[in-house]
Amino acid sequence: MVVVTHSEMQFGDFDSDSYYDIEQCNIYIKALGYGLKTVEFVLLKDALCFVEAKPSVPADFKQFISDVVQKFKDSLVLFLALHLKRHEGEVLPENLANVAISKVPMTFVLVLKRTTKQDLIPVKDALAKAFKGVLLSWNLSPNAVKVLNEESAQKYHLIPSGLE
Repeated sequence: MVVVTHSEMQFGDFDSDSYYDIEQCNIYIKALGYGLKTVEFVLLKDALCFVEAKPSVPADFKQFISDVVQKFKDSLVLFLALHLKRHEGEVLPENLANVAISKVPMTFVLVLKRTTKQDLIPVKDALAKAFKGVLLSWNLSPNAVKVLNEESAQKYHLIPSGLE
């Protein structure tokens, strides 16, 4: 089982065959400095989840949304390259390696630690709007973008109750 800490929050308890720390991928590490950005991790639950975590929304809201969208896009492309075995020596965990990409739902999740439920709404609206091209091209619902605070991330089973 996997428990990890990002942005002052503990995430887990995930099955190690369904969790991938994409930030530790050799291809991503080699691409540092070349503009490639990734989310914190990829997780297979009821959907293929790309999870990004932040302590809060910074003052430059427009740049923040742009950065999160880039992380979602780059992570999707990098994950697909790994899934298609475009990089020798890079191995995904078993459940992620065997997932039927054409059939599995995809979810792009932003978890904001210090954000009220009310303040999540404009972030989700802006993120869904900026990510709409990807949603349309992949035939994904606007609900494929989720913006959660720490409490709602517990309800979504990303953050275990009692782990803080």
